[in-house]
Amino acid sequence: MRIQRYRHYELTTVELEGPEMDLEIKLLSTLGKRERRALVRGFLNQIKPWLRHFEEVGMTYHENGMLRPVRLFQSQSMHSLRGAIGFKVRMARLKYGLSQAQLAKQVGIYRSHLSDIERGLFLPRASTRERLEKVLEIQLPNVGQEPDTAP
Repeated sequence: MRIQRYRHYELTTVELEGPEMDLEIKLLSTLGKRERRALVRGFLNQIKPWLRHFEEVGMTYHENGMLRPVRLFQSQSMHSLRGAIGFKVRMARLKYGLSQAQLAKQVGIYRSHLSDIERGLFLPRASTRERLEKVLEIQLPNVGQEPDTAP
């Protein structure tokens, strides 16, 4: 894919610098910048053990001329039920342009609890789950169901 050919696509770049090698990851997408950032951070969290090699020098995130440090956060694998639910909730929230505080208010939970759900640290209770599905117009996987991590 070439940027010149797809002008409505936006580019997000993550540069990882290590003592012996550098790695550059580019995401070219029609998604919004917050959604692209969530995808990149989700990907980086999945390969977190390998990234320790780069933490000595640094990890940076480039978008629209801005340079930011990459900060990884505690989260579950997207292959786990909690991780799959959290990722799906986060991507749907970003799709609608909602902040965590706005969604938490609509669902009737604390923002910090929504953050924990999005990171896969907690499964939402049945009532919270139903409200999330209704507000975000999504179907979340059930216990025992194979996680679908597609946004």
